[in-house]
Amino acid sequence: MQGIVMAGGFGVRLRPLTINIPKPMVPLANIPVLGHVINLLKKHEIDDLIVLLYFQPEIIKDYLGDGSKFGVNIMYLLPEEDLGTAGAVKYAQKYIKDTFFVVSADLVTDIDLKKAYNYHKNTNSFTTIVLYRVQDPLHYGVVITDKEGRITRFLEKPTWGEVFSDKINAGIYIVEPEALNMIPTNKAYDFSKDLFPKMLDKKVNLHGYSADRYWRDIGTIEEYLNANKDFSQGKVEFYSPELIEKNIYIGENSKIDPSVELKGKCIIGKNCIIEKNTEIKDSSIGNNCHIGEGVTIIDSIIWDEVKLYDGVSISDDIIGKGTTIGREAYLLSRVYIGDNCKIGEKTRLGANIKVWPDKIIESESILSNSLVWGDRWMRELFTESRISGLANTEISPEFGARLGSAFGAFLGMNSSVVISRDSSRAAGMIERALIGGLMSVGVDIVDNRISPPPLIRNYLRAEEHRGGIHVRLSPYYEKNVDIIFFGPTGRDLTSGKTKSIERLFFMEDYRRASFDKIGRLEFSVHANESYRENFLEALDINAFKKKKTKIVIDYGCGLSAPILPGLLGTLGCEVISLNAYLNYHKLMLSPEDISSNLKQLSTIVTSLNADAGFMINQSAESIIMIDEKGRQINHQEILAIVTELFLRSNDAKSIAVPISATNLIDKIASKRNVKVIKTMNSHRAMIDAADMGDVRYVGGTRGGFIFKDFLFACDGMFAVAKIVELMIKNDIHPGELLDQFKFPVMLYEEIICPKEIKGNLMRFITEESSSLKRSLLDGIKIFDDFGWILINPHREKAAFTIQVESENPNYAKKLLEEWKNKLINWRDRLKTT
Repeated sequence: MQGIVMAGGFGVRLRPLTINIPKPMVPLANIPVLGHVINLLKKHEIDDLIVLLYFQPEIIKDYLGDGSKFGVNIMYLLPEEDLGTAGAVKYAQKYIKDTFFVVSADLVTDIDLKKAYNYHKNTNSFTTIVLYRVQDPLHYGVVITDKEGRITRFLEKPTWGEVFSDKINAGIYIVEPEALNMIPTNKAYDFSKDLFPKMLDKKVNLHGYSADRYWRDIGTIEEYLNANKDFSQGKVEFYSPELIEKNIYIGENSKIDPSVELKGKCIIGKNCIIEKNTEIKDSSIGNNCHIGEGVTIIDSIIWDEVKLYDGVSISDDIIGKGTTIGREAYLLSRVYIGDNCKIGEKTRLGANIKVWPDKIIESESILSNSLVWGDRWMRELFTESRISGLANTEISPEFGARLGSAFGAFLGMNSSVVISRDSSRAAGMIERALIGGLMSVGVDIVDNRISPPPLIRNYLRAEEHRGGIHVRLSPYYEKNVDIIFFGPTGRDLTSGKTKSIERLFFMEDYRRASFDKIGRLEFSVHANESYRENFLEALDINAFKKKKTKIVIDYGCGLSAPILPGLLGTLGCEVISLNAYLNYHKLMLSPEDISSNLKQLSTIVTSLNADAGFMINQSAESIIMIDEKGRQINHQEILAIVTELFLRSNDAKSIAVPISATNLIDKIASKRNVKVIKTMNSHRAMIDAADMGDVRYVGGTRGGFIFKDFLFACDGMFAVAKIVELMIKNDIHPGELLDQFKFPVMLYEEIICPKEIKGNLMRFITEESSSLKRSLLDGIKIFDDFGWILINPHREKAAFTIQVESENPNYAKKLLEEWKNKLINWRDRLKTT
């Protein structure tokens, strides 16, 4: 017998679970619901199947194949457009030979289809609709029949005053081929709304078969979870061979500790590891899962490749594929987590929460609202002068257009903005959305296309524009996009200006330009040349002529690749270039990739007897350095080396470094009676320091350097050239300086702390350190005769950072442990209150 399986559902109401898979592929007892439907059809000898696809068809094809593993034959059809339920079946008309079934692929049922078929034939029905009695029919299509079973009326989603029957359309039809002639070709047409009412009007023999046994539509997450409970309680019979007459099913190669308690009906997938003292009741665990010690899982559905660390507790929850839940996290009931999320340790998720895919929830967070795409879980839009979020989800084209409108409204009509981006598709998409928003409020655009932030900053300070924007893939978080804003001189926006933009954004308080006042778009022609001229003018060209240096540079396929090689060639440097081309696939490198690239860079430096090696980050703003001996120089070390080189060659009165910089900088400066100005540990603060009259050099603790004779902001390209110039002038290699310095011990620690109590914890630290020598510039830095400790709330994460420096390693460890224990005790006390 033939059957048509309707498998084109999007599963919108099942989101976030169905973001990455079509609705029929959600698993129940570790088998996609579609698989249960195919097994049901096979049991009732409906084995010649046409599967109608629409949304994410390849996933379904990969799962079903040709049907042979189910003992059926499968043909696939994919209409070119959404034709509705009846219109899609019409699409298959030429393949229909006789009476056939139409079955929705997202049903959980064990209805006896053979009985329904016999009823259809006995009543000589033109079409038979399988009906099912439910307690609450308000959300379904109610069907009214006479005593003989003939359908007399349809009511789509009635009110209680219209509920004259508790029978609903179960989404299973038995149809004669001639019925397809009543469906128009290539037109959206629905069974319930169009075809069945038409049949009633035509007075054809339309019957309803009232089914018993079990039926549930998993149209919502709640119904999906309830279907799992019904399976656990034995209310539904599945016809998959491995599930018959078993309360406990354990897949092959799974390892379960003897102390694990499996209660009720439990399905454990293949290749799972379940550690000791764990309790699992009436739940299914997908394939390749790792369940830690002391975990509690009750009435829940765990998809494939999930990892639950020790002490996790979940009940009535659904965990999507590839998600990780940290140690001692606690989930209340009805928490639905999408694929590939990372839930931090000791996190508490309240009841009735949905978490969209790829979300990261910080350790010890308390989440009480759903965390969805486009719904940032944060108190403010900006971090300094930057906005970051997941590409095409949190930062979508719609978001970009709205943000562009807000920024344009802040600048005012007839203003002009310079905009650029990196080479990624995501940045290109968001840049265009921003351009559209800006133009819509009457702002003109100068598009510099693919170019790095330093180049745009240089262009802005020389031209009369009201602001600038750079869009890039985040160098810090995979899948994130950064939108960086500049003021009219190329400097970062102040917090007051970002707050004003936020207010306009959230209030949508901006007026669109009339059609004749819409902004203009043009492409810059002078930005690159202006940068080149200023770059070369700020260097001592004669120094490069005196000695030819050999350097190796890894451009990281970033934005410096089209610019810096030509400039260094003009200077006469011998440069061995690595990854000197644009490739947006390599813009976001993992720590492992960076480590591997640095090893390669080190090897090439030593094998070619180069003077130094450099790796420039993707935005061309910071560097990592390799000395002539192939040693990687960390950020604090390179800061000391460059500071020493600069002060040897320049008669400086003042320099500036962040508060977190090593004390070695003070010693280097004091030898020459140079004042060291301490700044906050941010790029904006470094720029502000560079604006001070006597300051010509600002060194950062993350590989960024400002040489004010060239630019007021960090520029990795110029930093490379300037360091080479300083090496030539001082006739010294970086490794020689590195060996001369005696670096203190520096230790780092991160303490998890919920954002809600960060302020209270800072108050405790402030009170505790009130009698000590300290600085409150950026965090709390406490000094004594043996070293210092800097305690800082993390700007973005739910955490505190602790940084300790001392020339005595034991003292550094002691100081770190002392304050770490204090923070943990205060944090735990605050959490309990």
